[in-house]
Amino acid sequence: MQLRRALGHLLRPTWRRCVAAALLYTATAHLGAVIFYAIEGGEERARAVAFQEQLQQRRELVEAALVNDTTARAALDALVSQLDEYANSKQSAPNPDALNWSFGGSLFFVLTIMTTIGYGTFVPYTLAGEVLVVVFGLVGLAVSGACLTVLADGLDKASIALLVRLLRVDKPGPGRRALLYVGLALAYWLLSGGIFAATQGWDFFTGV
Repeated sequence: MQLRRALGHLLRPTWRRCVAAALLYTATAHLGAVIFYAIEGGEERARAVAFQEQLQQRRELVEAALVNDTTARAALDALVSQLDEYANSKQSAPNPDALNWSFGGSLFFVLTIMTTIGYGTFVPYTLAGEVLVVVFGLVGLAVSGACLTVLADGLDKASIALLVRLLRVDKPGPGRRALLYVGLALAYWLLSGGIFAATQGWDFFTGV
């Protein structure tokens, strides 16, 4: 009973810190998403609408090829040139029905910055967005580091409590703790691979 009370007293402030760290991380990510959405969302939609209008105009000119071959040829060349421009750029041609810079897309982009993954699936259109990537990257990395430190400390104390309860010892040795960490990491790895395999249509080994 005394051991249980001691463990409860040890873990209670730790879990509060973990929850606070998780809330801070989530709030930071959503704040970044709101900012990027506000800056890039309207610009992307405007470019998407303009792009679709240009495609429609040039499509109509090409369809009129029998009437004016020279004009149609120029329109077709311009269309091919514009498509090549997007094919060779860092992102696909904008589509009003599938915008990258929605709130969800902005949140995804912010999380790739905060976790340093950097998929590179799409990038900001505006100079303000490009500058914000650098600024928010510095802030986001600092927040990520602080939150991970708190969460790692919480995981360490929780693992000690788990070993104390399972093995009924006052202080588990580093070897047993290392085995527990390896087991948790392996379980997390296999579980993540299974989730990716199930949601993305991959085989299990590809997901892992």
